[in-house]
Amino acid sequence: MVGGNPQMTDRESFYKRVLAARLELIQYPERNNSWIAEDCDLNDDTVSKLRRRLEASSEIPKLIQFQGRDGKYYCRRHRGREKKYGESGGKENNI
Repeated sequence: MVGGNPQMTDRESFYKRVLAARLELIQYPERNNSWIAEDCDLNDDTVSKLRRRLEASSEIPKLIQFQGRDGKYYCRRHRGREKKYGESGGKENNI
């Protein structure tokens, strides 16, 4: 957990927590976002956005599974709706 300084502004405190999350993601990329968010006192969405940026710049590997605080590994969830078998996305091939 990142400690706070009473003389520090909210913005400075936020940036220090984001920096701590960035360093933790680089050191432990296999940890899931909620674990890192809890350690750094941030929101899961903030850590998710930071992870996507680090993956895009190849600073961390793009993993398929993440380790939870309980020690179990969980698959990456994909955003959006999964297509069901047989759906063609609106275009039909009539022969």
